[in-house]
Amino acid sequence: GYTAWPVHLSPRREKRGAFVGARVHAQVNTQNDNIGRVAQVLVKLYTTLKDRLKKPQMWIEARTAADVVRTIAQEGGPEVAALLVDEQGFPKNHFILTLDSEILDRAALDKTELKENSVLHIFPPISGG
Repeated sequence: GYTAWPVHLSPRREKRGAFVGARVHAQVNTQNDNIGRVAQVLVKLYTTLKDRLKKPQMWIEARTAADVVRTIAQEGGPEVAALLVDEQGFPKNHFILTLDSEILDRAALDKTELKENSVLHIFPPISGG
């Protein structure tokens, strides 16, 4: 079956230009069997990841959002892997991932199916004050 997780973000952050004011639903396959086909997705990179990989975006073929993150960690080498993923290969908590403008639940990345030509953004930690 599929589950949708609503995500509400603080209106305070909206004034700072973050992703706010919208309800977001990510549709996730909760049965993890026969995860979809391989799809080519555009991955947008920012700040440190963009600098370390020496490119602002890249096309990656993968089945799930978790596969995309693992591919980036492998392509970037040990330095990028240490920056991006934890010991289990999942993005560290301070990164925010969106797929076609929907914020993804980090715990369900291995079940989040990709569609051909989707856009996955990997946003760096938000700071300021």
